[in-house]
Amino acid sequence: MKFGYNWLRELVAVDMEPAVLADRLAMLGFPVRAVEEVGARFPGILVGQVLEVGKHPRADRLVLCRVSVGQSVLSVVCGATNVKAGMKVPVACVGARLPDGKRIERAVIRGAASEGMLCSGSELGVSEDASGILALAEASVAGRSLDEELGVSETVIDIEVGHNRPDCLSVLGVAREVAALTGAKVTLPEPGFPSEAGRGEETVSVAVEQPSDCPRYCGAVLTGLRPQASPAWLRTRLEIAGFRSLGSVVDATNYCLATFGQPIHAFDLDRLTRKAVVVRRGRPGETLVTLDGVKRLLGPDVLLITDSDEPVALAGLMGGRATEVTDSSTRVFLESAHFDPKAVMGGSKRLGLETEASVRFSRGTDPGMARWCAEYAASLIVSLAGGAAGGLIDYYPRALPRRTVSMQPARVSAVLGGVVSEEFMKESLTRLGFEWHADSRGVQVGVPSFRHDVSEEVDLTEEVARTFGYDKFAERCANLSWVPGTDEETELFLDLCRESLVNLGLAEAITRTLVDARRATLFGKGASELVTVSNPASQEESVLRPSVLVSLLGAVGLNLRRGAENVRLFEIGKAFGIGPDGQPVEKVFAAGAMVGTKRPPSWQEPGPSRIDLFDTRGTIEGLLAKLNVDNYEVLCYDGPVADSEASGSICCNGKPLGLFGRAGRELLRAFDIESDVYVFELDAEALRAASSGRRALVEPSRFPPVKRDIAAVVDEALAQEEVARLIREIGGSLLKRLRLFDLYRGEAIEGGKKSLAYSLSFQSDERTLSDAEVDEAMARIVEGLIAGGARIRGRN
Repeated sequence: MKFGYNWLRELVAVDMEPAVLADRLAMLGFPVRAVEEVGARFPGILVGQVLEVGKHPRADRLVLCRVSVGQSVLSVVCGATNVKAGMKVPVACVGARLPDGKRIERAVIRGAASEGMLCSGSELGVSEDASGILALAEASVAGRSLDEELGVSETVIDIEVGHNRPDCLSVLGVAREVAALTGAKVTLPEPGFPSEAGRGEETVSVAVEQPSDCPRYCGAVLTGLRPQASPAWLRTRLEIAGFRSLGSVVDATNYCLATFGQPIHAFDLDRLTRKAVVVRRGRPGETLVTLDGVKRLLGPDVLLITDSDEPVALAGLMGGRATEVTDSSTRVFLESAHFDPKAVMGGSKRLGLETEASVRFSRGTDPGMARWCAEYAASLIVSLAGGAAGGLIDYYPRALPRRTVSMQPARVSAVLGGVVSEEFMKESLTRLGFEWHADSRGVQVGVPSFRHDVSEEVDLTEEVARTFGYDKFAERCANLSWVPGTDEETELFLDLCRESLVNLGLAEAITRTLVDARRATLFGKGASELVTVSNPASQEESVLRPSVLVSLLGAVGLNLRRGAENVRLFEIGKAFGIGPDGQPVEKVFAAGAMVGTKRPPSWQEPGPSRIDLFDTRGTIEGLLAKLNVDNYEVLCYDGPVADSEASGSICCNGKPLGLFGRAGRELLRAFDIESDVYVFELDAEALRAASSGRRALVEPSRFPPVKRDIAAVVDEALAQEEVARLIREIGGSLLKRLRLFDLYRGEAIEGGKKSLAYSLSFQSDERTLSDAEVDEAMARIVEGLIAGGARIRGRN
């Protein structure tokens, strides 16, 4: 989800820089994809105050203006009839460039010097009015940039929001999290809805057949509207949130959704012929043409909004074409409701339709915000398009009860390692909107109406942990002795695979197993061979992946689109399919994907050398060598994953291990990848069976280890593994563990060199080692490294 930094600051006071805020949000459980600046739309255009307006000596239709732009006063020739002294106007200074590309130059017009240009809304592209100079608000500050004045200059933060946190699919949700982090207060704007409107005559009636489908339904009637283009600040914020500007009425409803998380729908009131809204289930055979022009067949699992008995909208999904708001709509009925998540999800699945509204409704919206958002949206539309608001409706026959969760602070503290006090628990949960009630049974925590994900103590434990800070908990080894079904040998083998692939230059990725069904079918699986999800959160996550490469290619495509040039990823994870008995099965695979150059650019090479088939094969052979897999052979591959001309399959003792090669063009197009990507996928179980040298478990030594550190300066081109191999050989059986903990290049290191710092742990299974024994071993290692051309740091 994307939001603007200044946009957020309108709801909560934030005194930290955007980059710092991004780091804090990440630690709260919202990984940050990007922090980027939205480019200035009006460079060189400032707010000016007209000081004087005089006649032009040689032109009756022109005037001479003296305009203050903060630090200086400009003389500007202007032909607009509405310009007057005291007016705040946009001034394009010399050197500025208008949105149409026109560059402003110093000019002499009919004998009078002009040092800029006063701009109309049409010339700036913020309105269609070209009849006069755009009048800015009286509170505008002369000298301020127009980008800042109109709110179009913004820092955009893009965060990941989990499926269980629909409350954070809005700026308000993020503001609540920031408030909990900093102790600041969330401040909502005043709706501005006239208080007498709620008592006015209702022009639209509301009825709900099954209150459980729609516990609350609010609405408002707007009349006398003059729809027009939205102001620049609103269009900028909608663009940040991923919406197209569609006019002031629809833009206002989308702004409420993006800002407060409450979907709002606008009906053309004149097209609601009976003025009688009914919320009911669909009937067999009913149809509705939706806003996208598609005629949809309805049924009992689709929740509808009807005008008396005629379907006019899919509740929580999409409006109908017949009641669509257009540029000529002057009377509008606004809908702000709380629909049952299951009802909306059922309709979404039945129709294969997912919208921004349905994503929020199907995960749960806040019933407490429905009326407030109806009032706010109505007031915003009136401020943008004129007219008047009235006829407020609030159908809420039975208020939904707030959930209460029992909590034992001592137990929560024990789970979190005993480092979090009860006082902190109370403070953090209260900041997040929870209510704390201590009694003889412990603590009863009232859950706010916008937190549908909290239902038991473990959820509250998570809330306390993330506000405390995951980075503040001390690291410790997990006790897995109680975990049933743990195959320790398998885990050790997979760890060896990971270690080997990392040493071969790949980075481990952890991706989702739920993928898009359309992409999944490209890996040689028919729809009947895919494991489908009963209640998918979205169409992009509707099946379990038949190949780890489905997720991995998605990760590669994402990295390439964000500017990465060299991507080498691997993942060891599960893929899923349908077994012979018709039941789902799962297997573990080691998969990789590589794209880019083999090495960084160098003066020694005429041009960059791209990763090719032989690099992919070399990676696999390096892994097989590390796993002690012998007697394998490379055969031809003929399948949908890789091009037959640049691919191969690997077998061992007649049993297939996997495939490698250049990903097929159709596959790459599905992931929006233009470069050649080389992939491999190996069956982990088959690899383990083919490995002749499995790790054996040994009893840990009863004697204490002795640790030493050493830093060696070596040639930049020398692989770290070569240095580590030499240390291990010289260290012998007493050297139990060797770990690289630092890589340094800097002023203290000569050019073309690097410093590798290792931690060495010596230990005997038979006795306690003396310092003399360890010193002797270290001396041999130092001599061996020096003989190999290394320089030992800290040694004269």
